[in-house]
Amino acid sequence: MKFLYGLLAMAPVFLTGCGLANSYYLTYNFEKDKVMVATVGSEMMNWTVVYKNDVYGTVKGTFVQTLTYSGKQGDVIKIYYREESNNYARPSFTQELTYDISSEKIITFRHTKIRVEEATNSEIKFTVLECPTFEHPSGAKVDRE
Repeated sequence: MKFLYGLLAMAPVFLTGCGLANSYYLTYNFEKDKVMVATVGSEMMNWTVVYKNDVYGTVKGTFVQTLTYSGKQGDVIKIYYREESNNYARPSFTQELTYDISSEKIITFRHTKIRVEEATNSEIKFTVLECPTFEHPSGAKVDRE
């Protein structure tokens, strides 16, 4: 009987070591079909995947993707894309994106479609039309493939 109680007491340790108690959680700061505003230098969109231990609540890793508005010059808007892993920027995973919006107001980046409602050199008004993250509510536990 003591052996059984010992195993039950050690279960969280075994589960943690095996990875059975570790999960991915997805959060994001935008909504579908809602007009949103971002000023130059501020985040337009942010996706965060947190890998954490469900037994102890400890965070084992993070992966963050951010789109930041950089301004407009003529009919061209500039958006800065950045990836961070475990809170460290990875320079090879930063990119400045440019889009000519004179004839097409819908821009696409990594399966995400955004309609630019209005853009000036100081702010952008936009609507997120499609994004793979919409398959899950923000804060949801997700399967990682």
